[in-house]
Amino acid sequence: MTKQLGTLWLIGFMAAVVAPAAGCIETVHDHGRGGGASACSDYQYFSVQWGIDHGPGTAPLTCADITQMASHVELTTAPAGSTLIPSYNIYCHDGDYCPDGSPCNMSADTAAGIPAGTYVTAATLVGPDGSQLSSSPGQGPAYGITTCDGIVLPYIFTIQ
Repeated sequence: MTKQLGTLWLIGFMAAVVAPAAGCIETVHDHGRGGGASACSDYQYFSVQWGIDHGPGTAPLTCADITQMASHVELTTAPAGSTLIPSYNIYCHDGDYCPDGSPCNMSADTAAGIPAGTYVTAATLVGPDGSQLSSSPGQGPAYGITTCDGIVLPYIFTIQ
């Protein structure tokens, strides 16, 4: 329940603060400090938003298309070099957009408790058979987890 409330707060806060990064990737920091019985680490997770298209100038895939061709997104992180799979609070809503204005109708969160300093080096869109459909570079150390903060990472994946 605490994670869901934190995520709802994060989504609301996302509309107010956006920090630009290279290309179409932008990051939002959740500066909510864990109140009450919540541990600070409850807020240390990545929330990932993504959309899929067939290249520049093409329409984004719909939720129905995505569920037929893609399974999930995997985040490769550093400095530990682990792989995280956003699988909490997952949803798809046609018509949603990333903070940069590009369509990104999928959203999911990783587990909480990610160590401060962890950042994403790559994001991979994975098919139902485990194959890599598309990848995107991570945002790097400038967008790493800090104490009591969650990070929203938008990605646009292109598949041929």
